[in-house]
Amino acid sequence: MSASSEKEEEDKEDKKWTILPYLQGTTERISRILGKHNIKVISKPQNKIAKIRRTISNPKDRRPHLETPGVYRIPCSCGKVYIGEIGRKISTQIKEHQRSARYCHFSQSALAEHWMETGHSVQYDKATRLAPSQSYFARKHREALEILKHPDNFNRDKGYQTNPIWHTALNIHSHH
Repeated sequence: MSASSEKEEEDKEDKKWTILPYLQGTTERISRILGKHNIKVISKPQNKIAKIRRTISNPKDRRPHLETPGVYRIPCSCGKVYIGEIGRKISTQIKEHQRSARYCHFSQSALAEHWMETGHSVQYDKATRLAPSQSYFARKHREALEILKHPDNFNRDKGYQTNPIWHTALNIHSHH
């Protein structure tokens, strides 16, 4: 093998990739920029995106328990869950997660990022309220405890730091 073909093989192995919806003019520009950083872009036609949009949003979803502020849980088809908290209606936050996925704003939503990276079906229609709460600090603490209770989650962080005494009370074993 020549030195140049060895280099080509190494380059192939170092390539990373991402999937973007095809938007004429925009996708090409993004592809060129990402190409300079060794990231290959795979573009999806819009009709596939439209089909995905239909699967991630359900306008008939009007559940009263999601019309309050609080701590919530959204499951994924893979068995993992997302735990969140919001001082507005939980249903509003769910719509924002769906919008982030629809418009490929993966940095704004761990749910959108999980969906994009895995292709799993995030089950927005199975979202549940874990605890209603108007109080900011109560929500933050409850969110952290729920994240501890659901170790198989794809949250980006653990929420508020909780006193380890709660680990005992909730029968959670720390893995330090």
